[in-house]
Amino acid sequence: MACQFALDFALQRRKTVYVTTEMKPPSLVARMASNYLKADYGLFTQRAEVQNKIVEGQVAETKEVSAMPDSMWKDKNHGPALLKLDAALTENLVFLDWSGGAGKSAVQHLDGEIDKIIAGGFIPEAVIFDWIGGGLDHSDKNLELREVYKNTAEHLINYAKRQSCIMIMFAQLDKVLAMGKQKCGFRMVSECKSMADNVWNYIGISAILDQSNGGIYETNQWLYIEKCRDGKGGLVAVERHFHLQKFMSKNTTGSIQGGSAGDNTVAGGG
Repeated sequence: MACQFALDFALQRRKTVYVTTEMKPPSLVARMASNYLKADYGLFTQRAEVQNKIVEGQVAETKEVSAMPDSMWKDKNHGPALLKLDAALTENLVFLDWSGGAGKSAVQHLDGEIDKIIAGGFIPEAVIFDWIGGGLDHSDKNLELREVYKNTAEHLINYAKRQSCIMIMFAQLDKVLAMGKQKCGFRMVSECKSMADNVWNYIGISAILDQSNGGIYETNQWLYIEKCRDGKGGLVAVERHFHLQKFMSKNTTGSIQGGSAGDNTVAGGG
């Protein structure tokens, strides 16, 4: 979902900063390319030059491996599309790589690092923080963990208010509370139940399992939108296509171009 937001913003020429706390930027770019090209994600992960161990279909975490297979650049269909994608991402997307135990926190480091980006002439309209648990500030040892999470969330929210930009942050759901549910509300967030109190919109992603097929995730899932300050909340039926790295609205007819505005108006927007 984070990559789908980032891709959509970049294609709309919205300047975006993506703070990644878990995966290296090439891995995320590969996910965006899979979405945009409507190309199976396995083409990016199941190739000889990916040397590290691959877990659950993810791109290996290494800077030496290109996000795109060489064959795609040479393909008569994918090549021109990749050039357009590369141009859009280069112009409109900047990564802050906090993965691999970078030791960065949102409270202590985010403002300064984005200020450096702004000083270079890149003014972000949106900031995507891919997992709040990867940017906690543990400097105050007297705080309980739930307070640390809430303080981090509030810092991100207040930063967006000061800078008049969009802030999209991700958190994990409690598996016991959320598994199999259509309505995955913000009270199911595992890290801190009150962390989402002051967010403008909340979107929960369901995790409905197909018990008849070994308990894997179903294609048909739900987004549950609540705490909406503007617009309408409720359930939105979507299709989860892991092999194309995207959520697609079930209400959209015809072919959906990966990462298009139409794709995200319902399936990702708030």
